[in-house]
Amino acid sequence: MEGNTTVNEEDEFIDALKDEMPEVFKNIEANFDQLDGLEFLLKEVIETQNIDKMKQLKREVDDATNKVE
Repeated sequence: MEGNTTVNEEDEFIDALKDEMPEVFKNIEANFDQLDGLEFLLKEVIETQNIDKMKQLKREVDDATNKVE
């Protein structure tokens, strides 16, 4: 970031990243866990063709889509 910011601003930016990255990684891990659950639920829907499970799958897919966006 040479020329764009002062040393203080760079230090603050780096400190903010250090503070926020654990939360970002935790959210990414939770998203992958949710996707794994979706895969399991999809298999269950295909096997059972249960309407309630289909609705649950749709809600979960919509939620995961919002998180990705």
